[in-house]
Amino acid sequence: MELHHFESEFRSLLLMRDCQASLEEVRVDIQRCKDEIYADDVAHGESLGDPFCNFTIYDNVAVFTFFENEFSVYVLLCNQAELIQLMEPLAMIQTEECKSLLGERFGKHTPDLQIPRAVAELWLS
Repeated sequence: MELHHFESEFRSLLLMRDCQASLEEVRVDIQRCKDEIYADDVAHGESLGDPFCNFTIYDNVAVFTFFENEFSVYVLLCNQAELIQLMEPLAMIQTEECKSLLGERFGKHTPDLQIPRAVAELWLS
């Protein structure tokens, strides 16, 4: 998937879920998280290529991102307080556990969008 197509699809996903945040706001939040994780990885001698996940919530619309070989995005409606409580026991490196939870709890068994991680890194820079 080309980057402009990815952005267009991502924007459409946010609109379909009535997300109040713009794609640019979401991109900045994802970038901030990625930068914090990378800084922590460098400080602890970890590999920048290690998988991790994160989520942000915008007025009960959650955006989950997975940095693995592929960069995956899941967008879903949620109750903010319940989702935070549900996710609290999981660490950001527990990507498989988080995906299982998304499937079991929200019926999200496949990502809404997926691009190579290297392309996502360019998008976030």
